[in-house]
Amino acid sequence: MTDDANRRDRREGGVALDAASMSAARKSSKTAPPTKHRDGFHLIPATPIVYDVDLTSESGYTDITYKISTSDMCARIAFDRPNVLHAFRPTTINQIRAAMERATD
Repeated sequence: MTDDANRRDRREGGVALDAASMSAARKSSKTAPPTKHRDGFHLIPATPIVYDVDLTSESGYTDITYKISTSDMCARIAFDRPNVLHAFRPTTINQIRAAMERATD
């Protein structure tokens, strides 16, 4: 029997019963405290990300902030309209779209 056939045979109620997906399919407990080996805490870095390059003004963004971390190779895009409780408008959406495109390069 092939691996695909084995996986189909071990399905129950649409949920795969192989070992890799059992932890993902397990219902989370609302009362159980988080542990080191559950909930993906081991994937979170122990040190905070330092965003060392601020490209907000260089890019001409007025409604958002755009910062990058050269060491972690990630970008931070955030709303920056505190005077209107960070509400967004079409300009904000266009700036986020442009920042996302720039971040993927």
